[in-house]
Amino acid sequence: GVSTSKQGIEYLNIAVLSYEEVQGEPEPEPPVAQEKKISEILAGEVGLYKTTGVVIMSTNQSILVMDETGIIQVYRGNGWGELAKIGDVVTVEGNTTVYLERIQFAIDAVVTVSDTTTVEHDEARELDAAGVDAFANPITPELVTLKGKLVVSGNYLNIEIEGTERLGSAYASTELVAELALLADKTVEITGYAMGVSTSKQGIEYLNVAVLSYEEVQGEPEPEP
Repeated sequence: GVSTSKQGIEYLNIAVLSYEEVQGEPEPEPPVAQEKKISEILAGEVGLYKTTGVVIMSTNQSILVMDETGIIQVYRGNGWGELAKIGDVVTVEGNTTVYLERIQFAIDAVVTVSDTTTVEHDEARELDAAGVDAFANPITPELVTLKGKLVVSGNYLNIEIEGTERLGSAYASTELVAELALLADKTVEITGYAMGVSTSKQGIEYLNVAVLSYEEVQGEPEPEP
């Protein structure tokens, strides 16, 4: 029958004969990363991937991983710290995203080190002003050398290059960043991987370079008296 409480709530009274538990919707299977070579990831759509390679560059915000087919950046964020060392054999698994028109692994990627090997870098291409200006996105990471005045702007290390308004923007390992900052307003030569061209809100263009090494460029010696 139907009964009514003092609060006016109606109840259909049922004498139970049997019952069963109703299961909720099954949990969806977690997505499975597609295992691909780096070149396949770079040529494909943004998605969840897994790949293996060797770290050829390590900075305080990202690493570059290379296999026999290509190079991909694994980004973590400025000031995060080194994800792995140069020469580490790593497996990277995570989502990809697009930055400066090139696919890279996003900040949620998991990096697992399995071994260590020796890395031999290609010979760096020396850039003059025209060479710096010639870069356009997307850029395949290339080892380059450029020279100019080092300008420290907050947390940024910029290189003023004679003959172009485009600046070099240097990022590196925590150790190298600290060393470079001590050379503010001096002429330096940096060697590293050109990664892409970014533009500030003020319209200033930067060639982003992941620095592998550097040296201070000494001025001309004083003539003998």
